[in-house]
Amino acid sequence: MSDDRAHLEELMRLVSPPVQPLDAGSLTERACIISAIKQELPNSLFLLSSVYGSGHFRQGEFSIWIHSVFRPGYPALIDYNRRIFEQEAIRDPDLYGGIFELGGYHVNRDDEWGGRIFWDTAGPLESWKIGLMHSLPSPGVQRFSLSLIEFLSEAFSNRLKPLGFPDNFDSLEFDACTTPSSAS
Repeated sequence: MSDDRAHLEELMRLVSPPVQPLDAGSLTERACIISAIKQELPNSLFLLSSVYGSGHFRQGEFSIWIHSVFRPGYPALIDYNRRIFEQEAIRDPDLYGGIFELGGYHVNRDDEWGGRIFWDTAGPLESWKIGLMHSLPSPGVQRFSLSLIEFLSEAFSNRLKPLGFPDNFDSLEFDACTTPSSAS
């Protein structure tokens, strides 16, 4: 896929990480987390979680959050989301099959529409695609052949224009918090 460390450096230039991130662990904890959730994960989530911890990227009314792998209760959250997507996959396997939820986003504070950010787990680990599942105004899915960190740096540098994201990121900030106020 990509060089996540180079993209992380770019992301850090675009959006300063918190001085004291919440729930930011160490990459040495990776084996414990993998064992607890019973699934291997791409390194990009561990890198992002170790630098930014828990919180959300926001600009104006737009916010996007990625669950930190180091946050308390992460295995339970993953198990809960996994069961939801397994049930949804019975109804629509093409849309919901092979999804690993990473977080979500809101386009505005009224939660008129937004969606979820996920990995499409089809294929080998290093080729998992980032996906966005949109709600209103037009439900649908977009997939990107990018790592998580590459996706964020491409979107936040205005080189990638995912549906529902601001046309221009020019005042993006990271708010360290356990759960964004607009998150559900």
